[in-house]
Amino acid sequence: MTSPMPPSAGNVLSEKDALAELLAWAKDRPKWQQDALRRLVLNDALTEVDIDDLVGICLDPNAPSQPITSAHVAAEGASGEPIALVRIENPTGINALAIDQKLEFAKDGLTVIYGDNGSGKSGYVRVLKHACRTRDRGTKILRDVEDTGVTPQTAKIVFAQGVTEVDFAWTPDAAGHPDLPAVSIFDSRSANIHVEKTNAVAYIPQPMQILEALASACDRVKAKLDAQVTALEKQTPIALKASKLSTETAAGTFVHNLSAKSNLAQLALLSTLSVGEQQRLSTLEADLAQDPKRAAARVANHKTRLDEQVTALKRLAEATTSLAFAARERLKAERDAKAEAAKLASDALFAASPLPEIGQATWRSLWEAARKYSNEVAYPEKSFPDATVGGDLCVLCQQPLSADAVQRRTTFESFVKGTTKADEERAAKAYDAVLAKAAAARVAIDSIRQLQTLIATEIGDLALAERVKQYGIRAAWRLRAFAREQAAPGVQPSFPEADLSDLSMSLAIRAAQLSADQKSPEHLALVKEFHELKDREALAPLLEDIKAEIERRKIADSISKALKDTAKKAVTIKNKDFSDKLVTNALRGRFAREIEKMKLARMPIELKKIKDQNAVSYFQVWSC
Repeated sequence: MTSPMPPSAGNVLSEKDALAELLAWAKDRPKWQQDALRRLVLNDALTEVDIDDLVGICLDPNAPSQPITSAHVAAEGASGEPIALVRIENPTGINALAIDQKLEFAKDGLTVIYGDNGSGKSGYVRVLKHACRTRDRGTKILRDVEDTGVTPQTAKIVFAQGVTEVDFAWTPDAAGHPDLPAVSIFDSRSANIHVEKTNAVAYIPQPMQILEALASACDRVKAKLDAQVTALEKQTPIALKASKLSTETAAGTFVHNLSAKSNLAQLALLSTLSVGEQQRLSTLEADLAQDPKRAAARVANHKTRLDEQVTALKRLAEATTSLAFAARERLKAERDAKAEAAKLASDALFAASPLPEIGQATWRSLWEAARKYSNEVAYPEKSFPDATVGGDLCVLCQQPLSADAVQRRTTFESFVKGTTKADEERAAKAYDAVLAKAAAARVAIDSIRQLQTLIATEIGDLALAERVKQYGIRAAWRLRAFAREQAAPGVQPSFPEADLSDLSMSLAIRAAQLSADQKSPEHLALVKEFHELKDREALAPLLEDIKAEIERRKIADSISKALKDTAKKAVTIKNKDFSDKLVTNALRGRFAREIEKMKLARMPIELKKIKDQNAVSYFQVWSC
């Protein structure tokens, strides 16, 4: 079996070209990622402050930000310094290493360290594994078995950063120096891990390091945004999280379907009950709380009483209108005119009469009585005023009637039954009839108060009850003026006939609904109306909480939109592309050459990339 051939060098991308490609790729990334790439190029890592800044940019793309440019890449590339180990000295509390010893490394070339078993080679390697980069991260820093105390474990590591030497006081429990992971430590234990397990490459080119850090930033920004959403969700009151409002009412549907787009105007309408709706709710609550049949009978009784009293009030209304007052004045004027005409006729006819007021009302009463007595008692066989001169007696003075007296009696009767007098009497009767009709329309104040109480207390419409009371009192006042033949006082009040009619109709409907079967459409409609009003009433105390929740939903929606920009799939895909161009081909080719140099070409093995995960490529030694 021959060793695998190294991949073509034409497929290998230089770091410089990769950085240029990274810049072009970044132009299509969200603004916060462009800013994050700039920070990563300049500072290698992102602090919590950086992440908070990036969260702000992610939430608001219009927030101040600075995208990565070629100038940032050029500035970063000029600042790198190579890292190399110089020595490790003064180990304390580490295995059996002597405190005053040191292990030095050549600045150039290869340093070979030789010693028998137990001479301390592994002790120094354990310290370096802990402080630098290695696959074998489970190494424990042991103490000298003869050391029974608690000597602090320390060592001094000296490394070169370019031409500058840096001293680092190492301890196993403190944070390591950020530059030392640039040094890789490899021993037999590390070799086993390389051969037996899937691993990421020890050295990652800078463009891939930047993308790995950007992928991590995606996770960190996403975590911050998720935390904000969680915090917002915790602020939702239990009354809204577990709302007891029905999902079948308008108010309940509004609460259960709360979102950033919930309409505040609709909320205001649903959470506010008018006076009429409040009264209706109280009425329904009382109706449904008792036996439906009894409630129906009670409502029907209310309707009967209402209709009776409204009918009386309507008669009062008709008797006291401005038209009624105008009609009364016309009849009065007509009566007075007819009386004046009769008086003039009487004065002309009885001018020579020795007694006054002949022909007037008192005299007419006397005349009518005389006629009745004559026709019914004294001379039933004759028709008054017929009489025999000298033979018949006057029914009033009991004296024999002379020819002159008979003539005068005939004249009087002609006047009484004449047209002028008849017109006067008809006009007077018409006027008296109007006054009598008005008197019959009178409604007692107590009756008006009873109607007010019925509407306000038993039916539950306070506003209408007050209007009825005010109307009844003013109408009664006008009727008194009408009967006293006085002018109409004030402005004619408005009779709430339409509202009273609607109220009567609503009582009829209520009675029908209550008396109907509980599964009937009529009864179910009544129950639905009650639940609608009851849930709207319950919505009012939640008004401010609901408004606050809608604002939280708006914020949560903006966070959800921002979360879409934290997806790292594009970052992983780009890093895989770089992995193939920068690492995979070059690493596999180098592995194949090393196999050839070690004379292992006859063994069917190669280095194979297993997977890309979270913007990191993993490799394993693989048997062909």
